[in-house]
Amino acid sequence: MKISIKKRKLNDGSFSLYLEYYFGYEKTPEGKIKHHRKKENLNLQIYNKPKTPHERKSNSEVLELAEKILIRKKSDFNENNYDMFNGKRLNTNLIQYFEKIKDKKNSSYSNKKLWINTIHYLNKFCESDTITFKQVNEQFVTNFKDFLLNQKKIHNNTSSGYFEAFRSGLKIAFKEGILKENPAKNVTSIKIIEAEREYLTLEEIQILAKVDCDNNTIKRAFLFACLTGLRWCDIYKLKWDEIIKNGESYKIIFRQQKTKSVEYIPLSGQAVELLGEPGDSEDKVFQNINYTTDAYYKLQTWGIKAGIEKKITFHMARHSFATMQLTYGTDIYTVSKLLGHKKIQTTQIYAKVIDEKKREAVNKIPEIKLNN
Repeated sequence: MKISIKKRKLNDGSFSLYLEYYFGYEKTPEGKIKHHRKKENLNLQIYNKPKTPHERKSNSEVLELAEKILIRKKSDFNENNYDMFNGKRLNTNLIQYFEKIKDKKNSSYSNKKLWINTIHYLNKFCESDTITFKQVNEQFVTNFKDFLLNQKKIHNNTSSGYFEAFRSGLKIAFKEGILKENPAKNVTSIKIIEAEREYLTLEEIQILAKVDCDNNTIKRAFLFACLTGLRWCDIYKLKWDEIIKNGESYKIIFRQQKTKSVEYIPLSGQAVELLGEPGDSEDKVFQNINYTTDAYYKLQTWGIKAGIEKKITFHMARHSFATMQLTYGTDIYTVSKLLGHKKIQTTQIYAKVIDEKKREAVNKIPEIKLNN
């Protein structure tokens, strides 16, 4: 952070002096540079091109005073005593500040949940609701990172998400002038471990389709996910007015719950059959289902009855759709669009799964002894 004296030209031709606090810059998603500055008016003025001894003396005295103020402000700031703009901001309660950030964010349910859980673990780590930014330094950040990594109930990649939300909150506090430096800037992120994408083969899905499930709506919704690649959250909120018939074909036009982007997905004849009888336009297609513990249990018992050892989840259905599409020759760009991925790199994870299965297949051939 840099503090410097700046001047602004007034209507009468003179200049007004102010302090500028420069907090650096960032690159926006559009690729533009956004600078972060704050100003503090000094209520001092100097003449533009002073002509008389009086004007030159006045300018000299005013500039000398401005320099003294600048030195004092820098000193106060370096001692962590600098009252930036709103009182002793270092005394701001850490947890309450993060709660405000969470409430201001106009984001998806999953992102809201991320912030809720981050604050939950931050509370557990602090063991007190009186922690302020005065206590937040690089060691504090490192300790919180280690705390997340040692939580047995959460996966490494989940810890990574919580830690990145925490770093994001500290970055906002730094930009707003609460912190003189970002204490997380030298602390590395939690490395993402590439998770194994478990999926069902076409044969396994066909077996499931022939076996009864304790809840037929859950069965239809799961098989529909296998044929469309939709996430559970999008299937849950799917309404009949999002099912569009065009001649003999059907498609879905909907807004993804996770990314908020509008997507268009054509439906196969099998997928249309799983929709059931049409209802009113505002009715949900798959009614009276929630992804509760009971629903999860019904999925597991359904899989056991079908003789499938894999743990059945709705996200597995999405993985199954992607791997089937790639296995049967759909190009990766089209699969990416069908899944609603913003980056094709996300879809390439499934291509790696297919490549691995190909390697396993060729290595199953018994050794052929060749004559030399």
